[in-house]
Amino acid sequence: MSQHSALLAHPFERVCDPIEKIVHEMGYETARTPENMVVTIPLGQVVFSLHTQGTQVGFSSPTGPQLQMLKDLYARRFNVLGLDAGIRWQTPADGRAPLNQSRCTVQSLTRISPNFARLRLTGNFSAFAQPESGLHFRLLMGPEGAGLPSLDDNGLTHWPGGQEAWHRPVYTVRAIGPDADWMDVDIVLHEGGRVTDWCARVAPGDRIALTGPSGSKMPTAQNLILLGDETALPVIMRICDGMPKGTRVDAVLALRSHADLQSPADPTHITIDTCAMDDDQALLQALASRLAQSPDAQVFFAAEKSVAALARDLIKASSMPASQARAAAYWTREESHDRSVESES
Repeated sequence: MSQHSALLAHPFERVCDPIEKIVHEMGYETARTPENMVVTIPLGQVVFSLHTQGTQVGFSSPTGPQLQMLKDLYARRFNVLGLDAGIRWQTPADGRAPLNQSRCTVQSLTRISPNFARLRLTGNFSAFAQPESGLHFRLLMGPEGAGLPSLDDNGLTHWPGGQEAWHRPVYTVRAIGPDADWMDVDIVLHEGGRVTDWCARVAPGDRIALTGPSGSKMPTAQNLILLGDETALPVIMRICDGMPKGTRVDAVLALRSHADLQSPADPTHITIDTCAMDDDQALLQALASRLAQSPDAQVFFAAEKSVAALARDLIKASSMPASQARAAAYWTREESHDRSVESES
């Protein structure tokens, strides 16, 4: 377990009220008392505690990379909420590279279907091969001539040129080599996408950097219902390929072309239906029918932000416990520069 901490110079309620609202909007729960609030998300756990000088915040994650992303995420939230004035961070351990940064080499880029390309990277991906690792990562695309991100004196990531100057789309690890020395990534191609444009010029031998692993982990339920649009295809196929024998998977994918559909490595106990990418109601109707038919299943839904919000409403209105279902926003229609995993918290 990796840990870090900070002390905020603001009262407990001033800190926890807006943080709790954000966490709930992201689809996660909090456990709160008058003196403590615990937030648990895929990256780890954040504990807010009443302190004589303000609010103590403790961060804990299963791995160093997850801890780096967790504290960077909350450093940004503290800044946006105006809570970072006078903040005191725990002195970091020695080391100048962020704990979640990997540097790798492009081996190949192959068009595998009308709207998908597969990127193969080589490097040391041992952090991604652990059972507790998240399924996602961020591709780092910085300003022209910028160096790679490094750690500042608070143990937070310093972004040359400012973080807003970096494009950091989130992608799913589609497959990883048995020795963790290569990794495949499936990229949705669409007009106007910055990563789509990058794919047109990237070449074997190019060096790139990424941060991760992060986000959702491999589910463990024996009965899974997976629904999503094309942005969720890589993670749904990764889950299908990673499930132990005997796991039942019922999946629905909304695609621009049926030719984009991939076959699971072992189709036993796995069914995959498709619908049209531009028909939001079809995906939501598929969710509604499955919520009614399989109340004991674990449900995962991922699509455009407004569609994911409607999916959350359907889940809340059903009899399924909140702990068994999650609806995630993977992209936003108004800002569709890249159709990749939008939310990591």
